[in-house]
Amino acid sequence: MPPLLTIDIWDTLLRRTCHPDEIKLVSAKRMLFRFGTILKKPYTVHELFDLRVQTEREIGRENAASGNDDEYEIEDVFARLLFSVLNAAQIEHLGAPGIRDHAVSLANAEAHNEKSVCSLDPAGADIVRSTARYPETKVVAISDFYMSEPRLRQILDAVAPDISSMISRIYVSCDVGLNKRSGRIFAYVRKELGIDPADHTHVGDNEWSDVKMARKSGATARRFTFEPFDAKRATHEKRFAQRINGDMRATVALISDALARTQHVPDDLTSTQQRLYTLGRRYAPVFAGLVLHASERAYRVGAKSIHYFTREGEFFAQVHTQLQESYATSVPMQQPVVLEVSRIATFFPSLREITLQELMRLWNQYSQQSMGQLFSSLGIQWFSAEPFLSRHSLGADEIIRYPWKDQRVIALFNDRVFLRFVEQIRDERRELLSGYLAAKGLAPNTKQAVIVDIGWRGTIQDNIAYMLPGTQVNGVYLGLQRLLNTQPDNVHKQAFGPDARRDPPAIFELLRNVAPYEMLTNAPTGSVRGYERDGDSIVAHRVNDDGEDHVHHAYIGAFQQGALDAMPDVARVMRIHAMTSDDIRPQCIQLLREIAQSPDPALASAFFSLVHNETFGVGGFVDKRFQLSKELVTQARTSNEGWQKMVAFLESTSWPCGFLRLHGLDDLHDRYLNRVERHVAMQSIWPYKVLQRARASKLGRMVPEKIIPKSLVKRALGLQQPDATIEAKPSPQTESQTASSASTHAVKH
Repeated sequence: MPPLLTIDIWDTLLRRTCHPDEIKLVSAKRMLFRFGTILKKPYTVHELFDLRVQTEREIGRENAASGNDDEYEIEDVFARLLFSVLNAAQIEHLGAPGIRDHAVSLANAEAHNEKSVCSLDPAGADIVRSTARYPETKVVAISDFYMSEPRLRQILDAVAPDISSMISRIYVSCDVGLNKRSGRIFAYVRKELGIDPADHTHVGDNEWSDVKMARKSGATARRFTFEPFDAKRATHEKRFAQRINGDMRATVALISDALARTQHVPDDLTSTQQRLYTLGRRYAPVFAGLVLHASERAYRVGAKSIHYFTREGEFFAQVHTQLQESYATSVPMQQPVVLEVSRIATFFPSLREITLQELMRLWNQYSQQSMGQLFSSLGIQWFSAEPFLSRHSLGADEIIRYPWKDQRVIALFNDRVFLRFVEQIRDERRELLSGYLAAKGLAPNTKQAVIVDIGWRGTIQDNIAYMLPGTQVNGVYLGLQRLLNTQPDNVHKQAFGPDARRDPPAIFELLRNVAPYEMLTNAPTGSVRGYERDGDSIVAHRVNDDGEDHVHHAYIGAFQQGALDAMPDVARVMRIHAMTSDDIRPQCIQLLREIAQSPDPALASAFFSLVHNETFGVGGFVDKRFQLSKELVTQARTSNEGWQKMVAFLESTSWPCGFLRLHGLDDLHDRYLNRVERHVAMQSIWPYKVLQRARASKLGRMVPEKIIPKSLVKRALGLQQPDATIEAKPSPQTESQTASSASTHAVKH
């Protein structure tokens, strides 16, 4: 054996489970979240990554100009990068020592991350072991790397302590200012150790640095290869190249791959529950993405906690806890807080005045309403207001179209005695709600709050914003429909999933039937009706529905457990590959499309066993159980009139595709989906222009929908890109939702 064996580290002794630059992306994400509120501007993760690469090149050029190779050390890189991205006030506050401390912390965190993604290459380890048996041979590692020898030694110790003990020294390019790419480090090492070139053998994976340049320096060189790991590295390189070019599909697919590899279904579940558990794992990325989207927002605004609205928020808070444990060692998340709220518990206390104008926040959604439904929405027993109703000739059950225009209602809200009666109740409720919010960390002096709910217009957030006018209330939702009410000045809303304010029709179409999403994320803890004192505390008063709770325990609990059990796998992949919520959003939109339009019958079965609480606006519970006659099915298959009747029936169910999938009516399901696709196409710009041209043609009539080219329909669905980027025209705002339609669509917020 030669007196000196030098061996490369990366892709020879140590292998990563990701692309090397994804380690840098994780650090960029860490920087963004740690310093988000004190940066010069709202950088993205990729912008910080690019700035780091630029900084590395600058320092490398400076070192090359001084006679060394173009090397750089990680602490120097982070220190200079922080000086370039932090705002001037923070730089002055921290000074050079403070900046250096943060740079050291970031470098240590990156080294820790390296440990978590590295494994030992068995073939490389065998070379070290076989050589170390000869005491006359010195085994030394040489690495072109930006972490100094102590950190690199720590990584090797953590991954392969036995191999590390056999390596007497690690020479790192950033320490000596010379590298393998130039070949100068080989002569440096031999001079340090007093070894002649003829007595030096080097082993490494890089054809240029480890073979050609080593030989040029006079050493004997062997190229290291190990096919199983080399193939994985090639896959990482191909995938990362796609990622840099904006194509995240292969990277995001790693999540579903991981979920498939770790699939395990508990034995103590029924066959239906096992299926739902499996589906929960499949759709877990949707819920992980929502929670991470909220966490990213909280980092940007400097919020230390995230408030999750009941009841769906109770499930989201559990998702947060699971993710929090997985991210604890990389980018720590905020604390989750469950906030027991509802529209009925927060709307009335948030009224700034008892006027018709203020009640438009309710009537914009429910333009037909009885006085009984109004008082139910306010949480007031209608019979307590019955004398006032009688005085103004109003019945509790009379449905009034546009109540704000009805002269009797106008007279009622001009009745000073009635107003004092309502204001007294409002003030009592407001005091209770204010005390409850303060106990949960939402006090009048709170500067920034981040809340999470399932959607759909964010009116509970509006209510809380009116209660806390000095707090910026940032809302993060699974989906947002078009907002009907004037927004408070201290409100910011964003959706992780479909957003009717920004997305094309093919995406916000997924909000047509939202009740299934609510079912899948619901909690069996009852609806919040208000607040009451319990000793020195203020607690929420909740009302349960046995039928709704039964569906959760029989079905949805297994779905949610599957999703929660999948969170460590989802988080691990997202953490290793530095994915943000925006990165996985397209995949999650497709998963939501699957739920909405091609659901598993097990989900549909659970939904159509459901009774849903819609006290606010409607005044009671909505039963989701429907019966379909064979006669209607036959008519739908044999006549257009029968099909139109079927469509009307299906849309009354709140989930047409779910109903058809439940009953195995695949032909009608496909036909209904075609109808949806045509509807979406008609709302998008490209088919609209085709039809406009047709109107102007000699045909003199509308072109039938069926001859719209499929390519245009695909474009409208987002499945095919148009030749040029054209902003889709939003569809016109429909008339405010009526009480009857609210009962069928179960619009929650």
